Order: sequence, then structure tokens, then C-alpha cells
Amino acid sequence: MNRAVITDHSTVELIQSNISDDMVAMSAWISNGLNTEDRLAEPGRKDGLINFLVREKHLSPLEHGSMTLKVQTPLFVRSEWHRHRTQSFNERSLRYSKFKGEIYVPGPLRPVVQSGKIGAYQFEHDDALNAVIRHRMERKADADLDEYYELLDLGAAPEVARMVLSVSCMTEFYATANLRNWLQFLDLRQSDQALYEIRQAAHDVAAILEQQAPLTVGAWNTYRS
Repeated sequence: MNRAVITDHSTVELIQSNISDDMVAMSAWISNGLNTEDRLAEPGRKDGLINFLVREKHLSPLEHGSMTLKVQTPLFVRSEWHRHRTQSFNERSLRYSKFKGEIYVPGPLRPVVQSGKIGAYQFEHDDALNAVIRHRMERKADADLDEYYELLDLGAAPEVARMVLSVSCMTEFYATANLRNWLQFLDLRQSDQALYEIRQAAHDVAAILEQQAPLTVGAWNTYRS
């Protein structure tokens, strides 16, 4: 019997980035023909400019530079994430590689009881129900994995054998976007109404982005939230 590798979270890893507060400021100053290097050296000049740009919605300077992340997440989160069409994606394909058995199962802190209407859902914890869900998902994960490898052993193509796998299977992809689009992604995916799992991953994206452009992210959180 094949045993699934169980995880209860997504991971987000920085691959590369040339996003910075300096790039935002220089992209704005060039429109006035100003010496950007001299302006960057003036104390407080960059801070004030970035606050002005975000407050007045002059956001094109936030579109220079990009950041690439490697995301490991379940398929149902991937489906939500890939709806952000301003990002570029490349994903691991189970047509060309074998599934390694990583399955997402929600952890004990995941709210599992839903009430309310669309756009105003509320979620509550139920420890007993959460335990039942975890048990059944872990049992199903092992059974699905057995079916998958049995089909491969029988000669089924990987693109066919993968059809027995669930949307809780983990996948991985690269996602690339500019600073403005990452910030807009966070506006939507850190919302209380966003899917719990993508919201957790979005918090990790926010932490990485704050390291790249702390002034711009701070201004965005102040004036755009």
C-alpha cells in the first residue's frame, strides 16, 4: 500500500525579484527629466513621493520590475490563483512527471462549518468534524495513490492515471508579476472572504513583498486598504 505524504499548508518561496522602492521612485521622477540618483540621496524625498503616488492613484511607476515566486499548493488553490491573469505561470505537469504523493489535508485550525450568503460567508470551528474530515481525507489519499500507481503499472499513460487523483493533490508552479499586480492580488486574497488556504498563502506573499519594497507596501496598506 502506498502512503500519501500529508501536509496542511502551502509554501511560497522567493525565486527572483528586481522590485524595489528605488525603482518605483526612479520610474516616477524620470517623467520630469530629473536626476533620479540625486533625488534618491535626499532624505525623505523617496518616502514622500511614494506616499503621493499611492494616495493619488498614480500607479504606473509600480509596474516596473517583477517578482517570481515558487508556490506549492493544492490543486483547488492553484485554480483560484491562476484566475489572476496579470501573472505569468509555469506549472509542474503530471503528463510528464509522476505524482510524488503529496496531499493536502486541512489542519486542526481550519474552520469547517459555513453559514451565511455568498459574499458574506462566516466560518466556525468544529473540532470533532475537523477530525472526521482529516481521517476521511487521509484514508482517501492513500486509496487514490494506490489506484494511481496500479494504473501506471498496468501501462496507463501518466496523463490518464492522474485522473483518479483529487483536487487536494499538491502541485507547484512559478508565478511572476509586477509590484502593482502583486499588491492587487493581496487586496483580493487577504480578504476575509477569500478561500482560507489561498489567504494563508497570500500572507506569505505579503511578507516577501514587504522585504522587497517596504515603503510602497506600507503606503498601499495605508491608502488603498
